[in-house]
Amino acid sequence: MPQPCTLIATAIPNPENMDAMKTYMQKAGPLFDALGAGPANRLKVSEVVAGDGTAIVLVMDFPDRDKLSAMFESDSYQALIPARSGGFKSINIWIAEPM
Repeated sequence: MPQPCTLIATAIPNPENMDAMKTYMQKAGPLFDALGAGPANRLKVSEVVAGDGTAIVLVMDFPDRDKLSAMFESDSYQALIPARSGGFKSINIWIAEPM
C-alpha cells in the first residue's frame, strides 16, 4: 500500500542566476504533477524568529513516498540538478511522513 508523504523545501534564490531558478521550477513542476501532487503551498518567509533565514518555503503532499523518492533518482530529475544548483544559493528538500 502506498505511503503518503509531504515534500518540504526551503530555498534562497541566487539573484545572479534567476534564469536557472525559473528553468528548474518550470521543469520540476510537471515531474511533481505526474506523481499526483496535491496543491503546492508556496510561501515567502516574512520574519525569521530563530535560525538561519530562507526566502522560499514549498510544501506539497504526495500519495506515494516510494514514487516521489524514485522521481528524485530519475534521469529526468537528475538533468535538472545543474539548474537547481545555479538557481539557488541554498536549497533543502525533505520528504516527511506523519508521526
